[in-house]
Amino acid sequence: DTAKPDSIALKYPMYPDGLEGVMQHVRAKVEYPQEAKLNMIQGVVIVKYIIKKNGTAKPSGFVQRVHPSLDYEAKRIIRRMDRWVPGYIGENPVRVEYALPINFLLR
Repeated sequence: DTAKPDSIALKYPMYPDGLEGVMQHVRAKVEYPQEAKLNMIQGVVIVKYIIKKNGTAKPSGFVQRVHPSLDYEAKRIIRRMDRWVPGYIGENPVRVEYALPINFLLR
């Protein structure tokens, strides 16, 4: 292979308002599941998701699960994300996978 390592440029997906926009989305959309509240279930769900070529976010799995109700809520939050500017390699849009920790904490 004669290609130089820097000869293919990857442009990462971008969420509206960047990382702060992602965090604002999580704070605004989280609905603590009633079952988890009643049973005092807390923890950090790390949900994996793919930014598709069209900029939509699709849950793809978990790095860390806590409880089915919290896991479901984490996936629901990802599905409700605004459209991202997709990632590109050169001029071609590509799918890019990320992981997001969502802290479920009862106060």
